[in-house]
Amino acid sequence: MMKRRNTTFYRKLKIERQKVFATLNDKITQNYNILSLTSGTEVKDNRICSKVLSAFSSEVESSKKVTDKKSVQINDEEQREVIDILELNDIENVELNNKEELSNEFGDKIVQSNEVEQSEGIIDIGELNDTIEKNNDQNCFEADPKASLNVQLQHWAVTNKVTHIALNNLLKILNPHFKNLPLDPRTLLKTPRKTITRFVEPGQYFHFGLKENITFLLENAHRDLSQCEICVNIDGLPISKSSGSQLYPILISLFPVNENLVSCVGLYHGYDKPKNANNFLKEFVKKAIDLTNNGVLFNNKVIPFRIKAFICDVPAKAFIRCTKGHTGFSSCTKCKQRGEYIVNTVCFPRMSDEERTNEDFLLQVDKLHHTGQTILADIPNIGLVSCFPVEYMHLTLKNMLRKSNQPIQQVVRRLGEIKKYQSE
Repeated sequence: MMKRRNTTFYRKLKIERQKVFATLNDKITQNYNILSLTSGTEVKDNRICSKVLSAFSSEVESSKKVTDKKSVQINDEEQREVIDILELNDIENVELNNKEELSNEFGDKIVQSNEVEQSEGIIDIGELNDTIEKNNDQNCFEADPKASLNVQLQHWAVTNKVTHIALNNLLKILNPHFKNLPLDPRTLLKTPRKTITRFVEPGQYFHFGLKENITFLLENAHRDLSQCEICVNIDGLPISKSSGSQLYPILISLFPVNENLVSCVGLYHGYDKPKNANNFLKEFVKKAIDLTNNGVLFNNKVIPFRIKAFICDVPAKAFIRCTKGHTGFSSCTKCKQRGEYIVNTVCFPRMSDEERTNEDFLLQVDKLHHTGQTILADIPNIGLVSCFPVEYMHLTLKNMLRKSNQPIQQVVRRLGEIKKYQSE
């Protein structure tokens, strides 16, 4: 005869088992999420799991005592289920302890690696913090309590480089509370309604300022200079393929520091290049004379100023110096040799002719070399021959390369023609 099963105890055991499984799942998930935290929290969670397991065990034992031993006969299958539950709890506790040990060991390794990197100079936390604090000090906005709200907002917007869109939204919020504030950021910042340009035939010219741009370059040099030397570049820049619209900028850079940082001093726009170079350079030369004589005031210190060189291609160089272009017979900027027309090109084959000097250029000894009097001669301490280095593209490459699809063949052919002429 089959023994009768105690259904009440089995039902209660099943309910307790489900509760334990749910509790274990919650605690295991929680421990997985807090492995990166301190070990104390993990131990506390493990203790909670242990308490749940002990409560479950004690409840099973008490239920066993209360139930009649004769009427309560747990078969082998029920005993295996209870044993499986207890073994599962032990396995979960072991896994949690192992994960805790691994997380602690991994954290120790990270700390050790950081200490090694700092000792080797790979990561200097102190230097990094100093750099961040320095940048914050430079970008720090200090409000003047005596200034009006409009002036403080102007200073804040310019210092933090706030866009007009953001400033416009801010003014819409503040205007109901401060009626004196304008609604448009252009009114607040007093943006000019139109740019004042100067007519330079056949276009318009705007001068940004030589002193302001030199100050900008000195601020970004990040070093103290005993002398301020600049290189000047002037060249044409076409901006349209369908028309002759073009720009003629006057660019400067510091020499020999931070040569890659360029600033624009003046800008001409028209549908042809300026007709008169002196009219185009008038404002630049006027300020260059003043800075050369008086120096540049920077950080309460006067720094001597001079123009180191004019970096221009041959057409632009001939334009601003008022001399013959590179196709003229007396166009050489370094010697007084008269060119010869060879193989459809004006060449200067001899190397022993008399050199040009700055004094000869000012006196215009070679009348055939000049087309007028340049305003650049008014700038002190500038050599109109020595401060204009030769330009490689128009003097060599453009004469040797006529077709871009066969550059090497053209170079060989042109060199052969020159060698043949020299042998004759």
